Amino acid sequence: MMTLVLLVFALYALSGWIAVLVAFGYVLGTLARMRPVDLMRVEGPWQVRLFVPTRAYLRLDRVATLCLMLFDLWVVSLILLLGQEGIFTEDWMAHPGMMDTSAASFQSDAVHALLTIMWWTCGFAVLCRWWTAAVAQLCVLSAAAWWIGSFETFWNS
Repeated sequence: MMTLVLLVFALYALSGWIAVLVAFGYVLGTLARMRPVDLMRVEGPWQVRLFVPTRAYLRLDRVATLCLMLFDLWVVSLILLLGQEGIFTEDWMAHPGMMDTSAASFQSDAVHALLTIMWWTCGFAVLCRWWTAAVAQLCVLSAAAWWIGSFETFWNS
C-alpha cells in the first residue's frame, strides 16, 4: 500500500509541474475576468474594506489557494523522489536502511527549504490579501516540513 503512495508521489513529482502551470494560468484567467469588478468594498469602515473582500476577490483567493497547494504538493513530491534512494530509511520507501553518506544534510536542507517556501508564499498571500491561501500555506507546508523532518535517517534516529 505504501509503495503505491510513493508511486503516486513520484508520478506527481515528474508531471506535477504541468498541473502547477495550468493552475497558474487559471489564476491569471480568473484575475483577467474579474478585472472590471471592484476588488475592495466601497462601503463600511476601513477594517471591513481591508479584511472582507468582495465575492470576486474571494473566488480569486480560492483559485490561488488551489494553485499554491498544487505547488506545495509538487515540492514535497520532489523531496520524496530525490530522497527515496538512500537518504530516508522509512519502511515504506523502496530501500529502507540504504545510506548515502554524500547527502548528510539533505533532510535538514529539505525542511529548511519547505519552511522558507512557507514564509515567502505566505507573505506574498498576505500582501495580496489572500487570507485562505496564507492560512493554507502555513498549515500545509509546516506539516510537510514536520513530516519530512520526522523521517528516520541514519543521522536522525
